[in-house]
Amino acid sequence: MNSEAGLGITAMTQQQLAEKYASLPVEAQRRIDDFVATLSQKYQTSSNIQQPAKSPIEDEAFVGMWRDAPHLENSTGWVRGPRKTHWGRKR
Repeated sequence: MNSEAGLGITAMTQQQLAEKYASLPVEAQRRIDDFVATLSQKYQTSSNIQQPAKSPIEDEAFVGMWRDAPHLENSTGWVRGPRKTHWGRKR
């Protein structure tokens, strides 16, 4: 086993790692499994994450939701009314 750059990190072969893992108690193996799963999630690249299929914006539910709103037939007039009321502006 080698120590990498004096950091105290011991490099093991996959075989050595598997042997050490197998020699641990079941509870320790479960903790290692959980740790590896956490690291896998954390370091998963965006290319490994399946992106949802993009749909055209026209297909979104919010498009057209104000289509039949009567106050939007004359939106400028609708906005002008509250402005006059709140700010005393007259035209």
